[in-house]
Amino acid sequence: MKAAKKSEELKLTVMSGAQRRNDKGYMETVDKIHNGAIGDVVATYAYWVDTPVFPIKSKADRKPNWNGMTWQHRQWYSFVWICGDQIVEQHLHNIDVCNWVMGAHPVECLASGGAAWRPKDDPEFYGNIYDHISADFVYPNGVHMSSHCRQFPAGSEKRVSELIVGSKGRSNGYDLGSGPAVDPRSPRSDPRQSPYVREHTAMLASIRGDGPYINHGMTVAETTMTCIMGRESAYSGQKLTWDMMMNSQLDLQPKEFDYDLKLDISPLPVPGIYKFV
Repeated sequence: MKAAKKSEELKLTVMSGAQRRNDKGYMETVDKIHNGAIGDVVATYAYWVDTPVFPIKSKADRKPNWNGMTWQHRQWYSFVWICGDQIVEQHLHNIDVCNWVMGAHPVECLASGGAAWRPKDDPEFYGNIYDHISADFVYPNGVHMSSHCRQFPAGSEKRVSELIVGSKGRSNGYDLGSGPAVDPRSPRSDPRQSPYVREHTAMLASIRGDGPYINHGMTVAETTMTCIMGRESAYSGQKLTWDMMMNSQLDLQPKEFDYDLKLDISPLPVPGIYKFV
């Protein structure tokens, strides 16, 4: 956040990679919501319900010389210090849409989660993250965001979406735009309308000064902290506030870095035992 403030002072361009902010359908819809298209927003919902992510698919693919830190970098999604858990690494995109719609970050959170299927007796491969977290966030004006993320094995239900409920209607975040959200993987999609292309185009235009100035540093830092608040609430079992997060002494980083370093794996968090600091 200090870096974001400094970048604003220097008028630097900062693009976050939260690509929905450059998806035409989302941009137009959020603008219309801000202008009252569905009335006052009374509730928001965020979902990333999908399958697990394993950069290394099988233990048999681990090379003998991948020790400690090298292995954890290779299998990075399984370890909280480097991926942040699903709510931070992946579900951030949905939570960011809700924060964008609300024009604010939540001020408190109560969450639950755990590892329903990830084997607890093989931390070297499956690591120390949860496979599901559900969180109830509260914004400054009292509006709630219901957040649900999980990574269950193939064959389970999938849902990656947002829902914004207003006093006069509801929206999925992009349905009030001039076209549906673009799937860049579809061969029929216009690549120029892909949010991944549009964000790079907008970033370069901002840098050159021939387009709107863009600095997502602070807003996405706040969304990241929102997600960490949800994770830490689920891990600890406590209701956490924004002020508690901003004063947290949590530091997940290893104290030294070397690819041959033996790196211990912290245990899977257990509410009531895990302590928020």
